Amino acid sequence: MTSRTLTVLLGVGLVLAPARADDEAMKILDRAISAHGGSTALERMPTMVRSQSGTLVLNGMKLPFSSTLNCDLPDRYRLDVELGPQKTRVNIIVIRERGWEVNGGVALDMGKDRHQEALKEGYALYLTSLVPIRQSKNNFTLKKIPDIKGHGGKPAAGLLVSQKGQDDVRMYFDKESGLLVQMERRGSLAGLVTTKDYIFADFKEFRGVKLPAHHIERFNGQEYMESKNCTYTFPSRADERLFAKP
Repeated sequence: MTSRTLTVLLGVGLVLAPARADDEAMKILDRAISAHGGSTALERMPTMVRSQSGTLVLNGMKLPFSSTLNCDLPDRYRLDVELGPQKTRVNIIVIRERGWEVNGGVALDMGKDRHQEALKEGYALYLTSLVPIRQSKNNFTLKKIPDIKGHGGKPAAGLLVSQKGQDDVRMYFDKESGLLVQMERRGSLAGLVTTKDYIFADFKEFRGVKLPAHHIERFNGQEYMESKNCTYTFPSRADERLFAKP
């Protein structure tokens, strides 16, 4: 779910206070922060704008889509989508207190469960900026978990990221590059509890931040979204108009 100018690992230690974690878990996180561009660059991510296009599976049909995601994380974002050959427009607006979905020009309030799931999605995206996990004020706890074979069969080191009031998130980092290549959390779909996976690949630099241009999302192992041309920008501040009630 984004900034630049490489910061060496030593700089990370000077800027950030440690989360609660064992030495091995902290080394994995610190290496990842450095691999993605360093703490100064990554601090731009909470206000990023991500544009992408690809395919989305809905009701068993694979449809083309394009989207723009405006973030003010951890708890505000707006997703604007054009879906299918007719380029049907869908807007999703999420703030801490409530959320709205606009489809075909009709705006509806999100129900409580849908809003909570939308906030969890924003939280997961927030974690991909890595730096907040390292800050003691956020009270994260890190635990080393077993390695996996990531996308393409490459080994990835695992961390369990916990914070009071949030579901645990599993994050996996390529053992060769240190980059975040996979993430897993509990989600919900049509009222059912699911496992949601995010897969990240084809990393490129965007203003000093190394981020994935290829992005896959899966529910219970079934792929439902793939994009191969993500781009990112980092405005100095979020546009308040984007988060107003439609």
